[in-house]
Amino acid sequence: MASIGEWIQSALKQAGISQAELARRLTSLLGRSIDRAAVNKIIHNKRTITADEWVSIARLTKMESEFNEFARGNIAVQRLSKFQDTPHSHSIPRSDDLKIQKIPMYGRAIAGADGVVMDGRVIGWTFCPPGFEDVDRIYASYINGNTMFPRYKAGEVVWIHPNKPPKTGDDVFLQIQGDGEEPPLGIAREFIAWNEDTLSVSQHNPPQNMTFKKHEILAVHVIIFCSRG
Repeated sequence: MASIGEWIQSALKQAGISQAELARRLTSLLGRSIDRAAVNKIIHNKRTITADEWVSIARLTKMESEFNEFARGNIAVQRLSKFQDTPHSHSIPRSDDLKIQKIPMYGRAIAGADGVVMDGRVIGWTFCPPGFEDVDRIYASYINGNTMFPRYKAGEVVWIHPNKPPKTGDDVFLQIQGDGEEPPLGIAREFIAWNEDTLSVSQHNPPQNMTFKKHEILAVHVIIFCSRG
C-alpha cells in the first residue's frame, strides 16, 4: 500500500497542482501558515499530517472518491463541520457515516510534568490513521508539556508506530524506565541516533540535545500522525 506521502504526490500530479500552490491553498483554506517546505516534508513522510490537512488535500485535488477508497472509511475527519456547507461538500464523508477502526490511547498526564505516565492502562480510544490499519499494536497518546513546542503543543494527540525503525530527524515517542517501582514515562523527542551504549535525541523548547543510557529506554516508537490543537 502506498504511503500517505506517495498518495498525495500522485494526487498533486494528476490535479496539476505544484507543492507551492498546494501550500498557498491550504494556508488560505485552513487559516494557518503552511509553506512549501512543510508540504515537501509531508510528501516525503518527514512531517506528520493532520486530519484537516488530509481531507483538504483530497478536496483541493478533486479526488474525494480516491480519498475514500484509500482511507477505506477508517478516518475520523477533524473540523469536518468547517467543510460541510461549502461547495462539493457532499463528496466529503461526514463523521457519522464513517466506519472507524479504533486504536487505544495510553498515557496519563500529570500536572507540571513533562510527558505522560505509561502504566499500561487504556485511557481512551481514537481513530486509526489511513494506511495504518494493519499495523500491529499501533497506539496514540497525548503531548504533555512544552518541551517540543512549537512542533507539538500540550494536549495534542500523536499516533505512534511501534514497529517502524526510527531515523535521524524522525519525531519519536520514548518510553523511559521509571525509578524503582514507578511506571515508565512517555515523552516526545526528535531522534538523532543510537550509539553503542546510548540514545541521542533533541527537544525544541529550549533547544537541547539529550542522551539516555540504553538501559533507561524501554521503547523508541516513531510518531506518524498528529492532531493540531
